[in-house]
Amino acid sequence: MGSVESRRSAVSLAMLMLVMSMSPLLIQAEEIPWIGPSTFLLEEATVDGFEIESNGTVTDAWVLLDSDGSDLFSAPGWETGKVGRNFSNGLIDNTSTTLFPGELSLDNAANHGRIHDFEELEYRFNQWVPGGTTSVWEVMDPSSLSGNVVTINTSFGQTQTARQNGGGFAPRHATDGSLIALTQSDQSLDSGVHSWIESPIHSLPNYISNLTFTLDHWLHIWTDSDSSGSGAGAWIEASFDGGNTWNWVEPEGGYGNTISSSAPVPNGANGTGFPAWASMNATGWQRSQIIFDNHPMLVNASSLSVRLVIWTPITQSVDRPGWFVDRVGFENDGHPPGAWFHGNLNGEYAAGAESQLVLDANLSGISGPLVFQYAADFDMEGDIYDNWHVDISDDGVNWTSITPTLGLPGHGVYINGTTIIDDSNGWVSLQHSIPTGFNTSIQIRFRFESDFTGGTGFGGLTVDPPEGLALDDVRIVEVISGNETEIIRWNFNDSTTANHSRIGNSLVDQWQFLPNVGVNGPWSDFDSFEDSILTPIGWNIETPNGYGWSFGELNSTGPDPNSFPGGGNGAGILLNSVYRQNSLSHLYSPSIPIPLGSRATLQFDHFICAESGWDGGALYVSTDQGHTWSHFGSHIPDWYDSMQYNNSLSPLYGKMAWDGSRQKGGGCGTNTSFVQKSADFSHFAGRNIMLRFSFFSDTYFESSGWYIDNVGIAVDVFEEIGNWTSPLIFADSLGWGSIDIDAKVPEGTHVLASVLDSQGSPISGFINQSFPVHLADLNGLSSINSDQGIHLRLQLSTTHEHRTPRINEISINGSRFLSGFAVNSTGWELDPSLAIQQTEGVISNPTFMTKRVEGSSIISERRVEGIQLESISAGVMIQVIADGQQVHSGMINNGTISFFRPATILSFILDFQPGSELEYLAIRPILSTPSIGPSIDVLNDGILDWKWPDSPSGNPLTYGLLQGPVLESNSNHLNGSMNFSLPDEADWRSASLLIRPNSGTDVTYSIRSGSSVHYRTLSSGDVSLVRFDGSILRASQSSTLSSISMGPNHNMEMRDLEIIVNSSDIVSASISLISVDYHLETNLSNLGPMIESYRLNYLNSNSVSSINSLLRIPVHLEQEQGGGLIFDGKVIQSPLISDE
Repeated sequence: MGSVESRRSAVSLAMLMLVMSMSPLLIQAEEIPWIGPSTFLLEEATVDGFEIESNGTVTDAWVLLDSDGSDLFSAPGWETGKVGRNFSNGLIDNTSTTLFPGELSLDNAANHGRIHDFEELEYRFNQWVPGGTTSVWEVMDPSSLSGNVVTINTSFGQTQTARQNGGGFAPRHATDGSLIALTQSDQSLDSGVHSWIESPIHSLPNYISNLTFTLDHWLHIWTDSDSSGSGAGAWIEASFDGGNTWNWVEPEGGYGNTISSSAPVPNGANGTGFPAWASMNATGWQRSQIIFDNHPMLVNASSLSVRLVIWTPITQSVDRPGWFVDRVGFENDGHPPGAWFHGNLNGEYAAGAESQLVLDANLSGISGPLVFQYAADFDMEGDIYDNWHVDISDDGVNWTSITPTLGLPGHGVYINGTTIIDDSNGWVSLQHSIPTGFNTSIQIRFRFESDFTGGTGFGGLTVDPPEGLALDDVRIVEVISGNETEIIRWNFNDSTTANHSRIGNSLVDQWQFLPNVGVNGPWSDFDSFEDSILTPIGWNIETPNGYGWSFGELNSTGPDPNSFPGGGNGAGILLNSVYRQNSLSHLYSPSIPIPLGSRATLQFDHFICAESGWDGGALYVSTDQGHTWSHFGSHIPDWYDSMQYNNSLSPLYGKMAWDGSRQKGGGCGTNTSFVQKSADFSHFAGRNIMLRFSFFSDTYFESSGWYIDNVGIAVDVFEEIGNWTSPLIFADSLGWGSIDIDAKVPEGTHVLASVLDSQGSPISGFINQSFPVHLADLNGLSSINSDQGIHLRLQLSTTHEHRTPRINEISINGSRFLSGFAVNSTGWELDPSLAIQQTEGVISNPTFMTKRVEGSSIISERRVEGIQLESISAGVMIQVIADGQQVHSGMINNGTISFFRPATILSFILDFQPGSELEYLAIRPILSTPSIGPSIDVLNDGILDWKWPDSPSGNPLTYGLLQGPVLESNSNHLNGSMNFSLPDEADWRSASLLIRPNSGTDVTYSIRSGSSVHYRTLSSGDVSLVRFDGSILRASQSSTLSSISMGPNHNMEMRDLEIIVNSSDIVSASISLISVDYHLETNLSNLGPMIESYRLNYLNSNSVSSINSLLRIPVHLEQEQGGGLIFDGKVIQSPLISDE
């Protein structure tokens, strides 16, 4: 040994002894764990694999590589509103991404819709309501009827002028005013008519005396006799229960004729051919009456209304003009008038009043409980200021109050469930108990008092005379066991019925007798149809308070614009005048259908100027024929002017409204032009909607008002067909996945997908495919160079000009979507008894049995670790089948379902429980990619200790997941075998194949692995999946083993497998082995010597002072992008003896 070697040995020995002297005595071998990453996701890195002691001898070491390591994978797809991945990133051809913001749809070729310019107006009934056969009753001015003017002799022997009209004679003028109600103007009355008009429902008067219904009418309808006719007829029916039931009633003097026995017999009539009005000649104007005083149903009646009914036989042979009606109404003589009143009939009542109205009564001999009753009509300040009292006395000196201490109305009078504060708004009934001990001659007085504050002699917010207290119908009753017996009554028929005077030092006594006022007095309600509303067809007006909407022209006399933008007529709040205080009015549109799947836009012109924050107007929308209404537009920027927050009593309180305060034009200010408003109504597609324009004003500050014109909904007419082509999509080493859409695809529309090569040419077998479109077999086809990428083309089409598909998302990662909006477009098979509400997008189960829905499988070239569920549903269960095994069953809940082990094929079963429903379901697979082409260099010395083999063409292969060969035929039988090899020591899980025929009809394919055979009968355009379990693959493996080198000291034994395919006919088709999944854990053993050598080299290469007690072992890891690999391992170190 040379001197150099001797010195090195000495140094090494000294260092070794030094290190040993510093270390404790080790009793047994130590296991050093792997400290590197448990899962490696990077493409390349050098990591510290182990941390060993520098003074311990390494006796063994190994590294484990597990193929179930993976990296999560995401294929982005395209989605509405997703930056960089929305539909604007593609080529459009007759499609659009702007009509439905961000969504992909057909482009619009044009648009149309009905615009209501309000130019054609017609009179509509204001109080009376038509019923029965539609389009019969109208309101109009009879002077506008066509026909020659003639003089006729009526059926009552009178001479009147008339017009020849409708096959007979019609009146020239109304009997009262200018308008009348009539049947089918300017034409003969149709045959087969059974129609009527109903009066308003009136509460019955408390006192009935000569309760009469009166009408003026002119009748000329077909009959074959003037006394016992068997043709058409007209009659009156009455309802005593609010219109629930109707009864035939007879006028004074009878009807004078009969009707056909074919006419429906109303309640109360005497059978078929019952009495009715009919006349062979025109009757001329006549007045008829019905007196109800003695009608038997009046005893238990709650209300009274009538309807005028006309009927014509289907077989009538002569044209006649019909029935003409005017001045209809009720009247009741009631109780004779007379009342006592304290106050002012024309203004405020006086301050500082204390006066009394005194009544005398003899209650001697009355032993039962007594109650004082009266009717009052009051409008007083109340509270602690102005009130009335009722007092009783048996000596005229000492008085006992039988009303509350504060008096009435005080803080409010509680009557029939309602508290009246200061204004009764008419007569109300009150009563007070009379204390015991007053069954003698007594006096009862009404005592009126007002404080000395002037200017407050009224109730409510403003003076609305008369102001004060009116009294009538006063009586005392004895009440025993709930039964009342009247003891005495004061009807106040004249001024002698009571005495009045001032009390004490008061100077005010405003009691006066009113001979023409009283409760239960005369009442009448007549209608000559003069208040009929002039509206466009289908539009209606409701004005609960004050003054409201009307239709007509503007002129220069109004406060603001002097014409409507459409010229002629428009709608306005009190046209040509400022609006009025305390008004609430609604303008209703007809029901407007919006086609399912359409793009619709609301538009109208309006001008408004109202008190900002207090008065204003708003738009409401109804989707249920006006039963409920929703405030519209609060979410639209600059749609309204202001928030109505000042008046909590306003129906617009807390809502946005127009008042003109923020309009640059069409509002308060110098610019009085109309402003056009427009809003997207596409979300109402498939519904019938109604519009309501509501205006409210408070007590103060009125202005120009609100004017509207040209209201309508424009609906797009879509292109019949259009395309969207994606940018170039490059596949990774495992392919492209599959395509599905989250979309609305209404009936009559379609979405199909095609796959194009990098040059834009369609790929056979992938042209105009329904969803989902599987791309798992695309990667290995000879007709495409997968390295150059593909394009996806969606074809949108419609056979209904107002409907278009609307695509929200295109998924290319295997996701599945289900909703009622596209139930027939994404591959789901529904039980036919499930209900599909396409308007709401809801699938529901209306039956009492569970119903099943099955969907297309998720076929993945990579592993699926679990699924993410997004759902709006209730009562729907989901079963998840992964690689043929059920892995989950339960109610659909939003969240993640993780699998025990990864899978490559998923299928789903949905069970709809009775009453369940589903609006939306998205199933998104959680995809992962195993390691691709991994290698390991222990010690990072440039020598690969283990490397997963590449394909024969030099491409890296996936560790634990194999993509096999593709078998194709072109005008030949699809016969052949698919050969591949798997590691013998692996756990073989499954093999999946995809068959895609491009020609042929009902061709049978056999796919065999050993003794296991699958048969498929398919036609051109079909796609079918075949799956073999790992146990079947094992049973069909070859008997011999082959070995491949994985590194200098590592080999892997392989088994060959074969899948044999045959077709029954000549066909153009392909079958692809899209994935073979297996689990492999490779042990890189016998690494101890090389790590021990590394340790010794470390000791020899460093000075004693620089040697650490711990030494890290570098490991260089490398793989392709996107994969993951699980690592583990151990180092075994033997102890060294310490001298301590």
